[in-house]
Amino acid sequence: QARLAMHAVDQLQAGFDFDTWPVRMATLGAAVKSPVAPTEKREVIAVGIEMIDTLMHRDDYETAGSLAVAMLDIARRARDKTLLEAVVARRTRAAELLTSYKSARSAFELLKADPDNVDANLTAGKFYLFAKADWDRALPLLAKGSDKLFATAATAEITKPDTAAEKHKLADTWWTLAEAQDDSAAKRLLQSRALAWYQSS
Repeated sequence: QARLAMHAVDQLQAGFDFDTWPVRMATLGAAVKSPVAPTEKREVIAVGIEMIDTLMHRDDYETAGSLAVAMLDIARRARDKTLLEAVVARRTRAAELLTSYKSARSAFELLKADPDNVDANLTAGKFYLFAKADWDRALPLLAKGSDKLFATAATAEITKPDTAAEKHKLADTWWTLAEAQDDSAAKRLLQSRALAWYQSS
């Protein structure tokens, strides 16, 4: 029922240009509160998890976290350990990302008015890179950022080096950037990228 309702919302969106998220949230909220069979509870949870993932991709971490909290109760009642663990993991992840996003929020707001602001591009790019490992969204921002080494590496990634020498040079740049990171997770992320380019050169 929950998935069918979401499909109906998709059909509405296809015919009319409007923001479907309030409708989606209200539909799922009604499903959470209604008494349903265990199999339907699991479907509601699965739909909720998909929505949480989409909200986090949209950078709406507050709503994602609130939805995860709401899903916890029905996940417990469904007595499905796997789904419960999935919801708990997403609640934790949404909270972590919200904390990181708050530090970068002013940069994102600035980019709306000034898309070429180099400092804001760097901050936003680092958020997507280090908080989310979202290279696709991080690279264009880093390429326009104020850090010349990050901009060089990101630009090279976007243009896709062809020769072994170019790939090796890009790998060296990522490795140099990795060595400059104090955070161990950030260091490992960049080292992994460097190793991938070394192996392909």
